[in-house]
Amino acid sequence: MSLLRIFFLWLRKRLFRSDKPPGAIKMNASGVTALELKERKEYVMVMETEQGVDVEAVKDKIREIRSKVDWASGNRIILVHDDGSEEIIKSCKGVSVKFCGKNSVVKIHEGIKLIKRVNLTLGEGAYVDLGKIEARGFNAGMRARNSTLIVGDNTSIRCTIHLNTDPNLYCFVGKNCIFATDIVIRTVDGHTILDRQNGAILNKSSRGVYIGDHVWLGQNCLVLKEASIPHDCIVAAGAIVGKKEFQPHSIIAGVPAKTVRTGITWNRKTVSKYEKTEKIGQRQLPLREENSMKPFVEFNDFPNIFGKEISPDQVAEARKELHSFPRDWMETACYHYTIDDFKLDPDRPLFSVDCNGVRYECLFLAKKSKKLFIHFSGGGRKNHSYPLFLRWKYGNRLGGNILCIEDPMQAACESTCVKWYYGTNDKSYLVEMLPLVKKAIADLGMSAEDVTFLGSSGGGYAALYMANLLDGSAAIALSPQTVLCHWGESTGAYFKKLGIDLHGEDKKFNRNRLVLTNPKSVFLMVVNAFSDHDYKKQFLPFCKKHGIAPKYGITAHNNIITWVHASEGISLHGCNLETEFRFMEFIISQFRNGHDINNLTKLSYVLNILGNPPALPGD
Repeated sequence: MSLLRIFFLWLRKRLFRSDKPPGAIKMNASGVTALELKERKEYVMVMETEQGVDVEAVKDKIREIRSKVDWASGNRIILVHDDGSEEIIKSCKGVSVKFCGKNSVVKIHEGIKLIKRVNLTLGEGAYVDLGKIEARGFNAGMRARNSTLIVGDNTSIRCTIHLNTDPNLYCFVGKNCIFATDIVIRTVDGHTILDRQNGAILNKSSRGVYIGDHVWLGQNCLVLKEASIPHDCIVAAGAIVGKKEFQPHSIIAGVPAKTVRTGITWNRKTVSKYEKTEKIGQRQLPLREENSMKPFVEFNDFPNIFGKEISPDQVAEARKELHSFPRDWMETACYHYTIDDFKLDPDRPLFSVDCNGVRYECLFLAKKSKKLFIHFSGGGRKNHSYPLFLRWKYGNRLGGNILCIEDPMQAACESTCVKWYYGTNDKSYLVEMLPLVKKAIADLGMSAEDVTFLGSSGGGYAALYMANLLDGSAAIALSPQTVLCHWGESTGAYFKKLGIDLHGEDKKFNRNRLVLTNPKSVFLMVVNAFSDHDYKKQFLPFCKKHGIAPKYGITAHNNIITWVHASEGISLHGCNLETEFRFMEFIISQFRNGHDINNLTKLSYVLNILGNPPALPGD
């Protein structure tokens, strides 16, 4: 065979191979994961306590993981998609797998970033699970029988891992870890150490190596057999970590390694970047000259504002609760009702309701609370499937029952543009929704005053419209549209195909140009002054229509409250203050209780993270 023919055969193999290059492995933006992935993210919670690592729990979890693997199907590489489905692939570009035995499994998850090559050498019955990691080049020798390697999501890893001799050992690395350069992990000693008198083996490994979530390993660390490093720890450069008990939130240093400090945490950012972006209270934000208020509130002011003192432990516990999002509802069936037989049931979180020929897809997350937050979705639907329940995770941040109602107009999936729950020329999908909302309120034993409609962009429009329909309710609208014809040519063209003219008056439902006329409800609008589209094209026309003089900060205009901020985030339209829903709820409650909410303006400066402009656009 000629050299030229050999070259073309090699080239064809390279061009038409069936592996999945890293660039093709993308995370599905829907955020919906299978139960297996959910369990995988809960490993550390099961295997650790505040006192340290539960070694037996780690062993049990490793055995449980391996028990679910099909060991009879031979060596294989599996691509795990975000929906939990699995696909057997021949190879993965950037990952070199050498099978030196039989019945070994390598799982690679969508979203993995392969910056430098990963080299895996596997013996018999090896199991490797690489999450959505950032692999900066690492080598894992796993020739020993029944070896296990698991690396969690968002971990940046570059090291050498040895699982080459003793069988049935493991190396577990949690999520959100950082590995510096020249790190070595060994699950066994290279040679045997014996007792001279009785010949007993002194250094046999009884367990593998465990590294918990959010651990930072410094340069030239050596992690030896039976080491267990709990979550949120730092291992100093050059440390040698062996079989020793450590507590979470510790700095581990020395040879041999020991705890040198406790009660710490760490951040990926450099000190200079962290000071710029996180420690806002240490710098002055530029304010308008005519504003004489102090830009910051001292910590001692907070008990006076909120009525009670809050300990640091309570703050830490509250933050932990805010970021825990149960996903059990994703595994439930969807129930279908008519408006006549509909009844809100916490055991049936996913359901749909037919109201006068319109089907509303809904998600209900119950809490022991006398508050109901009704969430509406807007645009931002690229790579998402219908129905889309935006902000369902924010339930803990709001502390109430959550009812997400999807826009029925999105069911056709003809366009991903904002549709505002508009409906047809003869039917408003928001008006038709009102019986569903009233029935949900009655089922919970609440009144309209207990209800807050919530949304951003097109969902913000829907929130304002519904609060205008329901006497006594409230709305929180982030960057809402108020003049629909100003929102993009493609959206106008889409509605034109449906025979709807957004430039017209819509006398029947008054949808095209939002006017708030209900004196019994409370409306809070949050707008970014740096977004010309939101501020100039939507907010200023709304203010002119309602006789409102726009002001920076938080201002009450009868029952319409405006919060104008200035944020330079990735998206000016996307509200960077959307995580401050508790504060927005607090604004509404203060207003309803007769307080002057204009006094809360100084708090808005604290929350306006990226600084305030010297003057408003359009002043």
